Amino acid sequence: MCDMIRPRVLTCVVTAMLSGGVAYLLVGGFRPVLARTARITPAAHLQRELIDPAAGAKRQPVASATAARPCPTRTGALFVPGGPAAFVDIHDGVLTSPPFFGMTGPHEPMWVQQFVIGRQLSYVTTRALHGRFRAALDRRAREMGYPIMKYPYVPLVGLIVRDSPHNTLEFYESVFVFRAVAGAKSWFASIFAPGSQASTDGTPLPALPRLGNQTGGYTTSGPNDNYEHVVYVYVRLGRVVVLVESSGGKDLSLSQAVQRARHAVAKMSTKCGRSQ
Repeated sequence: MCDMIRPRVLTCVVTAMLSGGVAYLLVGGFRPVLARTARITPAAHLQRELIDPAAGAKRQPVASATAARPCPTRTGALFVPGGPAAFVDIHDGVLTSPPFFGMTGPHEPMWVQQFVIGRQLSYVTTRALHGRFRAALDRRAREMGYPIMKYPYVPLVGLIVRDSPHNTLEFYESVFVFRAVAGAKSWFASIFAPGSQASTDGTPLPALPRLGNQTGGYTTSGPNDNYEHVVYVYVRLGRVVVLVESSGGKDLSLSQAVQRARHAVAKMSTKCGRSQ
């Protein structure tokens, strides 16, 4: 078992039980995680893919049929699958477990009790799929004893990160729907409260434009230039929280990360309305 309560450079290869049972490969990478535990799994499961949500949740999975999903989790409300130019979508999954970010103690907070469903889209730069960058990523995977898959393992590390100080290399859009506004407010408050995981391990972003009812964000960085710098922007729209996570080189543009969040919110607001 690997202790993943705080962001850290991982020395083992794990998949983390993030909100909704999405498996994230961390190959010596650096990323805050939303879950309290992680487990080592067979290499066959190390690509980003859906895993059994019941393994990390008490309640029954929510029906995943598109017609039954709230508007904010439908395709038309999120980034178009396939991604913007220069990116490819590597994962699209329904989140059936509540986010565990900052959860402590035996009692479920309001945001866990009121979580309904979510969705996450994941993108990686096409520059990581071919040429010298892919060769370096594959070489590292082989050194660690893992098979070469269709997409490189993420988070990206090494040569591509060092050679792309200003570029976004990965980004993720996650949507979390709660039964009531109070549930969304509760989770938002838990993230940015003094002493929370975000406030302890991340660097708060400077004043952000108000993109919804509430907007907040923070950044994290790896121990050196081989590891990605990550910008997290959270926006609450009524009973929905949108998280846009941008990862890239050490000088990753904050304005680009904020603009990506602005685009995500605008698209969702157009499709579903700002009140959700």
